[in-house]
Amino acid sequence: MNDFFFFLHKTIITVDFWSGRCYNLFIWEKGVEYMKTVAISDVYQTELVLTEISVITQTPAWTSLGGLDTSHAPRKLNGFLLIQNGTCHYKWLGGEAELHANDLIYLPSGVRRHVSIIGDGGCTYYRVSFRTFDAVDGEELLFSEHPFVLKEVGQRFFELCEKMVTTTLSGKNNLKTLSCLYELLSAVEQKIEKSYDRRVLSAINYVEQHYNENFDVELLSDICFMSQPHLFRLFKKETGKTPIEYKIDLRIERAKSLLTDGECRIGEVAAMLGFESIYYFSRAFRKRTNMSPSEYQKKNR
Repeated sequence: MNDFFFFLHKTIITVDFWSGRCYNLFIWEKGVEYMKTVAISDVYQTELVLTEISVITQTPAWTSLGGLDTSHAPRKLNGFLLIQNGTCHYKWLGGEAELHANDLIYLPSGVRRHVSIIGDGGCTYYRVSFRTFDAVDGEELLFSEHPFVLKEVGQRFFELCEKMVTTTLSGKNNLKTLSCLYELLSAVEQKIEKSYDRRVLSAINYVEQHYNENFDVELLSDICFMSQPHLFRLFKKETGKTPIEYKIDLRIERAKSLLTDGECRIGEVAAMLGFESIYYFSRAFRKRTNMSPSEYQKKNR
């Protein structure tokens, strides 16, 4: 296994995301109690803060062990995995993806996943991990509550990851590594915009950030400045689901996490996620998982 690490312990650097200009350096002492989701395309609206950064190039040695089962160990940091060569399979609550060379996956903090290598050739990848905060309110940020995959991201992504590793090994200024990370985030944001129809991206981002609220397609059409039928067609074309189906699926994925943690009662989970009643929540949950919330909780606690 080949590992190269770069780590900033409790050091937070506040940066203008778009220019990459660093204007503050301090130690974060406040504990993090809350998380909020902010789409990468909306990061400019926050005072982005990064800490606990690690940059790794890795060839796992567990190819013959049936994969790395981390389904019961929530990921502690946000991060990206960029496949250099080989093929691996990622599976998480509510989704899965087969990753090939040039593919990138975002892994949010808290996600439980199972990883396995496909084939005998092994798999090598860059892994970039970090923690993100909003400096204004101290809340931890996620770019998405669930993993997402970008296919065939291009040479620029590899150049930035290799530069971060090289800069780390050379012992040069840490800010150069940090600058590359901001460039990587910007490249991800641009790739996402190209992956989705820009006309409907605002609606997708809105649903992902407000899925626990009650809103209708009319609001989304106003956000995108298009008619409801047109938005409906574009949204389903890009996501494979209607806006309401997409919202309910996000609620159920969040419910799985809350039920697994076991800190909330089923009624509290239903209310927290915006369901009108426990009955409606249970019906939606069973439709997507083939089990009731209580059955799921007993099985996964």
